[in-house]
Amino acid sequence: FPCAECSLTFPNTVQLSRHMISGTCEGQLKAIAEAHAKQEQPLYEFDFFNDGRPRSSLDGSPWQSPGFEGGHHSAGGLGSLGVHFVRTKTDGDVLVLKQGDRSTATEYFCARVLEKLQVPCPKMRVLSRRAWAAAATAASQPFSPSPLHMIPYTVQGAGEVLAGARAQEAGGVMQSFAKGFTLKDPRVKDLLSHPSSAPSILRDLGAMAAADMLLNNFDRTPLIWDHEGNANNFMFVTDNHVAAIDNSTAGITNEDGIERYLGRVQAALQEALQHDAQGKHTAKVVHFIEKWTGLTLDADSIRAFHDGLVDTARRAAHDLDLTRCWEESFDAFSSADWGAFGVDLINVPFLTTVQQSFQAAV
Repeated sequence: FPCAECSLTFPNTVQLSRHMISGTCEGQLKAIAEAHAKQEQPLYEFDFFNDGRPRSSLDGSPWQSPGFEGGHHSAGGLGSLGVHFVRTKTDGDVLVLKQGDRSTATEYFCARVLEKLQVPCPKMRVLSRRAWAAAATAASQPFSPSPLHMIPYTVQGAGEVLAGARAQEAGGVMQSFAKGFTLKDPRVKDLLSHPSSAPSILRDLGAMAAADMLLNNFDRTPLIWDHEGNANNFMFVTDNHVAAIDNSTAGITNEDGIERYLGRVQAALQEALQHDAQGKHTAKVVHFIEKWTGLTLDADSIRAFHDGLVDTARRAAHDLDLTRCWEESFDAFSSADWGAFGVDLINVPFLTTVQQSFQAAV
């Protein structure tokens, strides 16, 4: 009868039970020592969101050189694995590690689309499974299995999830750090009220809305969708710009559903083209912004939002190659040993239909 905690075996369960309660089992003693060591490990004292500095490049192997100094785990919503912010040694730059799942390829595809539409969003690099395992290891316990040698996190034990075999085998991506604050932050009201920052921010919001309509990325503004919006998916990264984060795309396959969706797209585009400040879809965005900032957009602000939406819709209609974006996504994942993992979830025919609707309108 083997002891589950050490390498000893016993002729019967009585002796095994005595061994387990004797306090001499080396496996138990090691586990207790590691637990104590973990409790004594100092927390990483660093304010990532206010003091973090985005790393300028995602090239190379930053988990090896310069290596990671400390981390912060930001838990996601229901079913989300969240993201790990890690700060590098020496230069102190911050980058983001995100474990892969079935939605990773769609997020990467969206990043490609947004980049070509000139909508600010975090850059992404797909890591090979070997590179991801190395990065995940460096962000959990790089030099020794002892918890004393784990890089410190802002919350005790937050990096442990990356140490497991399942996490390391899953693959992952490295993202640029979008330093800023969300629409819920009180500072947004000042930015939207100031003549030097409001026009460019509202154009960014309009550009985001156009891209979201193309992709059917419903988890941000309520523009043409039946919800109140998600204020967390805007990142105000500078005084004059907003980045789109947590991007996704959802294809519609039902013919009646597609027709209804295209009807809403056309209605929102016509409101923007005609600068209809009282339009149904525009009013939903105005109410959404007012809810979180307490600020009611004036006519000039709504016009800036409409201008950003129309300009990006025109770019999406006439300059965007959706098939090429899909091919780039497929190449990125297949060359990183992921195969077609998740790329099959991107419904290019549906997106092309929406793009054609854009072309008819603008």
